[in-house]
Formats: sequence, structure tokens, C-alpha cells
Amino acid sequence: LELALKDALDEFSKSVDELLMQLVNLYQKSSKKLRELKQLFKDIKGSLKCLGRVLSRLNQLELAG
Repeated sequence: LELALKDALDEFSKSVDELLMQLVNLYQKSSKKLRELKQLFKDIKGSLKCLGRVLSRLNQLELAG
């Protein structure tokens, strides 16, 4: 169960990372849109940190088990 959850969260994390990179590439040509994208990232940063803590904890459990 732990490995399945870790795999699912890893895939989700990769998808989010890819999406953010695509958004940056799309908006980098417009300084106004890039500013808006940066603000959006600041707004969701807390959620991403939480996801990082979950992944880190799962990693610790996997190494201990």
C-alpha cells in the first residue's frame, strides 16, 4: 500500500512539475502574465510544501521498512 501511494504521489508530483514548466514556457514572453503566474505559484506554494513533506515521510518509511 505504501509503495502504491508513493508511486501515485510521485506521478502526481511529476505531472505538476511538468505543468508548471509548460506554464512558464508559455508565459515567459509576457511579463504581465509571468508576474501573474509567479503570484499563482506563491499562492499554491504551501500546498506543494505539504506534498513534499508527505513524499519525504513516505520515503523515510520505505527506507526504514
